[in-house]
Amino acid sequence: MRAEYQAHIDELMQQYRQVRDNLGRMQREMAELTATAQSEDELVKVTVDHRGALTAVDINPRAFRALDSATLGETIVATAKAATDDLRRRVQELVTPNMPDVAGLSRMGGDFDFSKMFPEDPKDMPGLRDLRPGPGAPPPRTG
Repeated sequence: MRAEYQAHIDELMQQYRQVRDNLGRMQREMAELTATAQSEDELVKVTVDHRGALTAVDINPRAFRALDSATLGETIVATAKAATDDLRRRVQELVTPNMPDVAGLSRMGGDFDFSKMFPEDPKDMPGLRDLRPGPGAPPPRTG
């Protein structure tokens, strides 16, 4: 293989590994995210995990005197939605700098496994062999 081909391949592999490492780090950070919101009246506090699942609800004892059951339920739901909205915003902030918004991927989160987009060995990528130049093909373009 000609030296310029190998140098280009090495550079692309280095870029590929860097992107994959960044996505792995991002995914680990996403898995640790939680969000907490408090109702405006400070009677309800809700925490959600990285998937938006409810992990904690703290109800101030005053809520049982100040709110009827229907209003308390609505307050819990609204506060959980606020926590989930905050979580989505934080996921977006984490994802946006690390990848282009291809078909809305940056709005995904939760269980989406970014590492599957970039297998450890790029030869395992579906369709990659179809992109390899055949014998006598011109060198890859740069810039």
